[in-house]
Amino acid sequence: MNMKRTALFALLLVVAGAAHAFTLPRNTPYYCYYYDQNGTYIGEGSSTFAIGGNASLQRGIEYYTFNNVSDNRKVTFAKPVDVAGGTRWEFTINPSGPQCKNTDVYAYSINFANCTDGHTRFCWLF
Repeated sequence: MNMKRTALFALLLVVAGAAHAFTLPRNTPYYCYYYDQNGTYIGEGSSTFAIGGNASLQRGIEYYTFNNVSDNRKVTFAKPVDVAGGTRWEFTINPSGPQCKNTDVYAYSINFANCTDGHTRFCWLF
């Protein structure tokens, strides 16, 4: 192979292996378990994300129910990084709510961890 073909082949491999962030399915309900800072189960509920944006920033509303109380809140998913089988995001409840720096999004689940309020939750698609 000549030098130009080798360089082109290497570039194609890099582009083919580029990160493709998992984004959240819009308006799809998730079932969630919530835990306190000690890992003790504190309740369950559901969340639906009505969000939009691009591959590096997703913003919108989370409609959620926790222990039979329903509400909605502004949320942001930012700074995606590939992890094994999914994408890690920084999740923030806006304007000044807690942030979960290790929010791992997979094809069928979301794991909210390393949250500034000490809580965690694990959600999966209904």
